[in-house]
Amino acid sequence: MEIRLAQVEDAAAILALQKLAYQGTARLYDGPVISPMTQTLENLAADFERTIFLKMQTPQQQIVGSVRGFQVGSTVFVERLIVDPNYQRRGIASALVQQFEARFTDAQRFELYAGEKNEQAVRLCQKLGYRELKRERMNNRRTLIFMEKLVGAFAYPPAEPASLRSL
Repeated sequence: MEIRLAQVEDAAAILALQKLAYQGTARLYDGPVISPMTQTLENLAADFERTIFLKMQTPQQQIVGSVRGFQVGSTVFVERLIVDPNYQRRGIASALVQQFEARFTDAQRFELYAGEKNEQAVRLCQKLGYRELKRERMNNRRTLIFMEKLVGAFAYPPAEPASLRSL
């Protein structure tokens, strides 16, 4: 499998994968309408004008993962990290985020968010070096956890091992 820059011609496949990948998240919130499930092809295709998309594809050209985002100043906003449920837990999400971050050599900060109930996504972000920045209640059923990763001279110091903190 390889990671490549996605093109607008990939929009239909990415949208189908997005709707498949977000089914579990929608279930966590008892089926409320969430934007990844209602996004249209026209809207997604328009995102290619302002957003960089990466895709992970199989040798048969099947897209099994994607991530997108954009830079404003020194901050890169990472959005919609998705992996086909049949390909999860194989390191695809981590590889996509790492390659995505590597494209922004002048970035000082990366920001993303995950739903509070999506513990798997929150743990993945933490594993990738993201730390909680704030929580924002969207409605009475959904709270988002905004996370950031500082890089370069702005990077967080390594966390102390738990055994040292208790001394």
